[in-house]
Amino acid sequence: MYGNFGQRDRQQKTEDLFVETDVDADEIVEAPPNSLVHTTRSSNGKLDLTLNTIQEGCPVAIPALIAVFSIVTDPTQNKHRHELRKRYRELNNRNMMDRNTATLRNRVDIVFFFGTPNDTEWRAVLEQERKEFPEDVVIVPRVEDRDSGKIMDWFQYTRNMSYTKHPTIPQKYCQKYMYIGKSDIDSVIHLPRLVTLIENLPTRIPNFVGRRSYTHMTGMLYLLSTSLVEWICFSSMAQGHVHGVEDTVVGKWIQHSDLNVNWADQGDTFHDLPDSPNWCPGLITNRTVVVHWCKDALHFEMCVEGLLDGKSLVDDVGHAFTETEGVINRARYLGLRLTQDQVAEIVVDIRSLASLRIPRRLSLQEVDDMLKKKYTPNKRPGRKRDILTSKRKLNKMKKV
Repeated sequence: MYGNFGQRDRQQKTEDLFVETDVDADEIVEAPPNSLVHTTRSSNGKLDLTLNTIQEGCPVAIPALIAVFSIVTDPTQNKHRHELRKRYRELNNRNMMDRNTATLRNRVDIVFFFGTPNDTEWRAVLEQERKEFPEDVVIVPRVEDRDSGKIMDWFQYTRNMSYTKHPTIPQKYCQKYMYIGKSDIDSVIHLPRLVTLIENLPTRIPNFVGRRSYTHMTGMLYLLSTSLVEWICFSSMAQGHVHGVEDTVVGKWIQHSDLNVNWADQGDTFHDLPDSPNWCPGLITNRTVVVHWCKDALHFEMCVEGLLDGKSLVDDVGHAFTETEGVINRARYLGLRLTQDQVAEIVVDIRSLASLRIPRRLSLQEVDDMLKKKYTPNKRPGRKRDILTSKRKLNKMKKV
């Protein structure tokens, strides 16, 4: 099934574009050539967006369509995709059964989104995955690169996925998805909680949903109201600024749009694993909607087991700190300047507890206490043994 970016001569021609999703070919509707949104000036001087669809007599809109951005050249990501597609299908089915209804209102559609690899060998590998999983693989002709404008390709592609023809009114459209989203392969999403989150969002103005970081939403997961995506696809401002880090690019589009948009910051329900080097580490709880930093096999297992299998990480986070990188990251988050020897001693202590016949469970507070107890104020700022003053030392520590 070939994708269609519309009739507007956008960034790239799509003769070589092949895309497959979980939507049957006869369900894909070629969106009209003209925009389905119009703007009116509101009392605060900004613009209000209105989506020109008719919901009366239409099927119930599906909460969200989300693209998981991935690359085929990383074998770890390949394994994660296979596990996630299985888990997400199970979650969607379970959520509909738990709510005692098979309505699409309780489903989130997931696809895996790729640019085209430079290497012919990797293109063949990706094509093989598309053939094996035609229902959820989307490939665009733009060369694979985070900063090349692939996010615009995703939004343009979704135009033909976001609407259905009205069942009784000719030349009118129904809204198929309430939100269009983007996530990363090193994130794991609890789909039933996401559905509940969407159900409780205000609807007066379009929503930009995620974990806010100053000028944008973090790339672990964000969602835009369908009307916002429609506006982006026709905005000359957005079309002229597609290059750069994709998540910050989207944030700039919204910031500079002059539109009334609700930045729906989800706070600590969107977070990283506790040993992440980023600014938003946290513990997986029954409030967590998405967890990030699931990069390698160990961390991916922690994300899946903690978020999807209900294995609480609140009382057992020790295995996240059995490598030096996790200890260094946590020390940095706490503002502790530990030496190489201090970090090595902490790792040995945690590994010894984890290797007991009955492994000792460690809470995050206990790990923090171990770091603080080991820390001694450095009276000689800048000396070489301070791991936070030497990037070379930190890189060596990762190999321990």
